Amino acid sequence: MCLKGTSFHAQHEYPVCHKSTYCCVYNLICFCYTYFLSMEKSQPKRGYDAFLLGKQIRYYRRTKEMSQRQLAYKVGVTVGWIGRLERGIHLPNIRLLFKVSGALQVKVKDLIPF
Repeated sequence: MCLKGTSFHAQHEYPVCHKSTYCCVYNLICFCYTYFLSMEKSQPKRGYDAFLLGKQIRYYRRTKEMSQRQLAYKVGVTVGWIGRLERGIHLPNIRLLFKVSGALQVKVKDLIPF
């Protein structure tokens, strides 16, 4: 399988040699590499664990009748970060998880629903 007839070679100037299988494999690798570099990178999907943790944080924050601004102030982060945490976009590290649980006055195991 050689790539001589494809439009790939019309756009890019790669040396084409059809005398050996090695050259065809090389051309195929160059084609695949260029193709995958040109693809748009999709945004990483948020994990289900982050989603569940965010739901728990939102639940405890609302039961304590605390605003996101108040929680952010107590934890020492921005209001936007609390919002992204509650929506499950971010998964906090263990230090921030302890800060959030302390600010909500609950145990860390209560925030982790799994």
